Amino acid sequence: MTGDTRDAPIIIDTTDDAGDDSDEDDSEDLDNDGAHDFVQTLLAQAGQAKNTRLDEVTANFELDRLNDPELWRMCQRFYKLRGMEGQTPSREIEIDGLNISLKPHQAFAAFYMLRSERRRHGGFLADEMGLGKTITTLAVCVLSRWLTIAHEAVARYREDPAGGHPPHLPEGTLSSDPADCPSAHLLPICCPCIEMGPSIAIKPLAWPTLILVPAQLLRNWGQEWNKVVNTGHPRLQMTLLVGHRDNRALQRSDVRSWETLAQNNPSHHSLRFARARELAGALAWQKLLGTGDRQLCPRDQELIQEWMDAKDRRFPRERSQLWTGNWGKDCLVVLTTPQSYGTQVADALNCEATVEDASDRSNATGSVCGALWGRAFRDECHQERNEAKTYEVLKGFRGGDPVVVSVRDAAWKDIPELARCSRADFEELGRQFISARDHRRTAMVVSEFRRRLQALGFIRRTVSSKWFGSDLLTLPEAERQDIACALDPAMRRAFRMELEQEYRQTQTRTVGKATNILHRLRLFTTFPALAQVSRQEHLPLTLDDINQQPWAHNQGGSFRTSPFQQHLRSILKGSAKFKQLCSLVQGLQRDSNGEHAKILVMSEFPVAAIITYLGLAEAFPEKHPVLLLSGQPQRNQRYIDAFNEMNTGSERFVENARGQFDRVTSPGVLVSTTRVLGLGFTCVRAFHAVLLEPSLLKSTEEQAFGRIRRIGQMNRRVYQVRLLTKDSEVEGQIVQRQATRQELQSSHAMPGQTSSSEKQELGDSGQE
Repeated sequence: MTGDTRDAPIIIDTTDDAGDDSDEDDSEDLDNDGAHDFVQTLLAQAGQAKNTRLDEVTANFELDRLNDPELWRMCQRFYKLRGMEGQTPSREIEIDGLNISLKPHQAFAAFYMLRSERRRHGGFLADEMGLGKTITTLAVCVLSRWLTIAHEAVARYREDPAGGHPPHLPEGTLSSDPADCPSAHLLPICCPCIEMGPSIAIKPLAWPTLILVPAQLLRNWGQEWNKVVNTGHPRLQMTLLVGHRDNRALQRSDVRSWETLAQNNPSHHSLRFARARELAGALAWQKLLGTGDRQLCPRDQELIQEWMDAKDRRFPRERSQLWTGNWGKDCLVVLTTPQSYGTQVADALNCEATVEDASDRSNATGSVCGALWGRAFRDECHQERNEAKTYEVLKGFRGGDPVVVSVRDAAWKDIPELARCSRADFEELGRQFISARDHRRTAMVVSEFRRRLQALGFIRRTVSSKWFGSDLLTLPEAERQDIACALDPAMRRAFRMELEQEYRQTQTRTVGKATNILHRLRLFTTFPALAQVSRQEHLPLTLDDINQQPWAHNQGGSFRTSPFQQHLRSILKGSAKFKQLCSLVQGLQRDSNGEHAKILVMSEFPVAAIITYLGLAEAFPEKHPVLLLSGQPQRNQRYIDAFNEMNTGSERFVENARGQFDRVTSPGVLVSTTRVLGLGFTCVRAFHAVLLEPSLLKSTEEQAFGRIRRIGQMNRRVYQVRLLTKDSEVEGQIVQRQATRQELQSSHAMPGQTSSSEKQELGDSGQE
């Protein structure tokens, strides 16, 4: 089934009778209207703090590219499909060189990316989580390799038809049917000898592919590589190389076929562009000769000039001597992180050459980075907090053809369809979106946004998308529940006093950003007693503050010796949400395999996740709860693997980076933040997920709940629970703002066009 109730949650009120007998505090100096206005002001101010970008697209914004019938027909010819083939979502497409078959929407996206990476100079694969973006990306690498093989085969035959090469159509033969190629059976795609076919227009890149991913997803990508790519295919010879500072740990994981960028690795040398060392020598001679009377030899002058042209993105000749000899390297795929690229990849590929002037025995050394990339992928770029890091990697790329390879290149401004697609243009569009006062204006901005995304090669499908009239995916039915938890009178008064205190401070002095005030108020909504305990015991309320504490080190992810553990009972006192969470954990049934059900518990706030984990570990030791926070990617991946692959309480030993073996027990409860678990992880062993509070952005909730509702989930129904505090001034307005945005979105959506109406409200409210 594909039922989705995310817009119509079931409301469960857990109000106790005692909670209805609370007395109003006559001493309030902030009445209900004043409290409402105060929180509304905080939300508005916090939203304005990031109103220069349209960073987030709502979960149901789509741009599927299927509105172009000719594009689909070209895709069919590319994969040699006929008639209605490819139009049934469940009928997968087999590709020689892939260990798995592609779903039609994945095959279409791969073809679109191959076609648009040259025509549009790249693009964005922005499918909703669970649709197989990693598989699609790896399929692009394999299909690109087939394109290189096919183009080379056609060129060899046409240069020497009598040389015993597999036959192809002579140049100039007009044909559009892939079957007309005499060697069609040797290729899984349309041969480029078909001059009216799609492959002839997709020129092979012929250089290695670079994939930049967050550190915590390196192992995920390695596992997907082994699952998807046939590394033993004799014609493709696909090879994955990993450039990361923790190569030792990666090699010792259960990921097979991993290589590292070591100096003695032959694949390492083949990554460099041809004549890189010769260029380094020419640069050394240039340095040595300086401004004297002697000049470089013509060959060195030409090499250096071509190198300078490449650095400035100027390519006077389509195929220069500097880049010849690089064909066939597209079988190599380098996997790294933005942080490791410089030291583990670029430095490893650096070429040095020392030359000596025989006349005076002087010498000089020339150096050049030998990296030359055909394409680059950046995974989870929306999660990157330091945007400059990826740019620092990408800005130095050199390509081998006269095409744009960087967003900062001047050449893209000469392309009419990209003329209004600069970062500044999008920031201005974001400001217009934020300031739009009516539905008509909002719809106009969204339409313009959509047009610009089309120009940038943007493609996005969601789990609700249609594929030629049928559901794109068959996912388990999702039952969404909002459970309203009532505070007892004492805790309600305590929270109201905290709200009043924050209000009074804003009237007398500057107390910090609105995001910080909201952070505290939202935390205290879940754990009302935390306000008093944190002041008395000086407890930190953000992960950054925690990491600065002496006791925070060597916690091993447990925090069992932290002040949070010491004052746990005081902090949990009166928390209606934690009480309700315990009821949910206690009531878990068995899964579809008859095993004890598992559950995900998530919060936007690291401190809330820490407290919840400590409480659950004390209440349910038999569930073996585990806490996952940022900064521990290898540990997090180990426990997620154990969570998915083993029954609760089962154990195994996993080798760590030091060559030692750690005991890993499979958890029945994973506690984390929406930022950590929302970063591409799959947790389909669970079919229950709980959010401790409503998120400021609806898409954050969809990302979090999507961990369990995706491909691989074996249970017929998943349960997604959001805990709310009844009569909360803060959470009530957050929920109302979500509803208002949803209503606005529905009101200005136009037939055949999907809109985006969720404005950027707050950024990293969890301050992780």
